Amino acid sequence: MLSVIMSGLNVAKEDLAVSANNLANASTVGFKRSDASFLDIFSNDPSSNPKTAVGLGAITGAVTRSTNQGSMTTTGRVTDLAIAGRGYFTLSATDPETGSTNIMYTRSGAFNVNAEGQITDSIGNQLQCFPVSATGQVMKTLQGAVIPPEKTPAEIRVALGASTPVGSVVSLTLAGQNVASSPPLTATDVANGYVSIQVPGVSSADAPDVGASYPVTTISVPLAGNEVAGQSVEIRDANNAIVGTKVLTSEDIVAGHVNFSQPSMSTAQISSLTANYIDSGTSTAITATITGAASTQVAASEYRGVYLQGISINSKGMIQASYGDGSKTDIGAVALANFRNDAALKAIGNTNFVASQESGQATMTRAGAPFAGDILSSTLEQANVDITQELMTMLRAQQVYNGNARMLQTEVEVSSRITDKL
Repeated sequence: MLSVIMSGLNVAKEDLAVSANNLANASTVGFKRSDASFLDIFSNDPSSNPKTAVGLGAITGAVTRSTNQGSMTTTGRVTDLAIAGRGYFTLSATDPETGSTNIMYTRSGAFNVNAEGQITDSIGNQLQCFPVSATGQVMKTLQGAVIPPEKTPAEIRVALGASTPVGSVVSLTLAGQNVASSPPLTATDVANGYVSIQVPGVSSADAPDVGASYPVTTISVPLAGNEVAGQSVEIRDANNAIVGTKVLTSEDIVAGHVNFSQPSMSTAQISSLTANYIDSGTSTAITATITGAASTQVAASEYRGVYLQGISINSKGMIQASYGDGSKTDIGAVALANFRNDAALKAIGNTNFVASQESGQATMTRAGAPFAGDILSSTLEQANVDITQELMTMLRAQQVYNGNARMLQTEVEVSSRITDKL
């Protein structure tokens, strides 16, 4: 008799424990409630009389998790995600001792973007996604979701002087190594005073080491001293072809010389040039010493990073980053895991689960695929706990416990009276 009563107390206690756990997690995002089921015990003695057998009590049969979807709550935070339908978010964590990667699954989509741009949960587990290739194709392999804080290629703006030759090519160096060159400079580039060069793989951390330079050849023609402003001067090469013409300014007259910038001239070519002063429509050659200096001019460079402005996640789980230049980049598609029997997943705490033999291995798919739900951004799935139902279960378990406690008290009193009479 005592064993029967004790079994009743134990199952009532188990029922209370399950309900208490459900109630404790009523506000836990993504939590799934459990139900306890019980079995009766009968003797297997073949000599027992079925007409008089009353049983040997009760035992806990199983504690089963309910996978019903909880209610949805809008949060306004883009990285808060919920799954409308089947599926689990996939998370990874690196064991600091062994360096191995552990994979787990959850319905809790309360994610954040950490300092490294990784999308993680509150304890640092990283959300997994299907990455997008350079051609825009969604890959089948899994990797951690990472939002780049700035867009590549970076833009380096190189300052140009007013006398920068049209046709020059600007070279960019990083830590002394040539990394990129501009197209030949146009008149518009020189007029703007800068040229922009896109450099893949360069970030703001590299900016102090980025240098810029372009070749310059300056030709200086001395004046005889009787020239006037508005008079033209032309330079001809060894074939008597005109390679440059300028109109004298008052500044040229005061300086006593006029400068020409020719990007394609070498020092040897400069020595063969002649200068002509054009007066009243006639060209008169002069005897003048023409000096030149073929050189490389160092130009100021300015790193112009294109920084992250925001992210969005659509119903198919595609994570898209928006940058300051108005461009958008697909980062990857959130990976969802499905199981043959997700009620048998093994809980490991923090609303996370791992696969078990009874649940089967995960089948990875994108949101919106067959047997997979859609992703709801700025939304969280609440616990599927019905507080009223849990209170009713608790009252029932309490009554069962109280009843068995009274039975135990009665058993002790009856046994005591029998013992006293003996």
